[in-house]
Amino acid sequence: MARVLIVDDEPEANRLLCKLLELKGCETESALDGAEALAAVEREPPDLIFLDLMLPDVDGLALCRRFKSLGNTARTPVVVVTARLSDQNRAESFAAGADEFISKPYLPDQIFQALAAALDR
Repeated sequence: MARVLIVDDEPEANRLLCKLLELKGCETESALDGAEALAAVEREPPDLIFLDLMLPDVDGLALCRRFKSLGNTARTPVVVVTARLSDQNRAESFAAGADEFISKPYLPDQIFQALAAALDR
């Protein structure tokens, strides 16, 4: 069973993503800001991270770079899920180390495809 960390400051969006991933047999953990996310990966590194770019305490791109620089999450796939839709946001996400980019609102199949692709790596 894959452990997935969902980092999104909107509680409803966080819960929805948790429920979708649990339907696919994942164990989920939620973080509502960057500090909670960093504490979560220190406790137990996840197999996959779904990350919103707009967080209250830290820029999601900076958090993605941080995940990719830490020894316990450097190889952990990061899927950016965001309402920032510009090509620049997409390019910046990949430059920061993201493995996938999904724009909000999304379809469940997009989440399932990103999950499958990330776990195949």
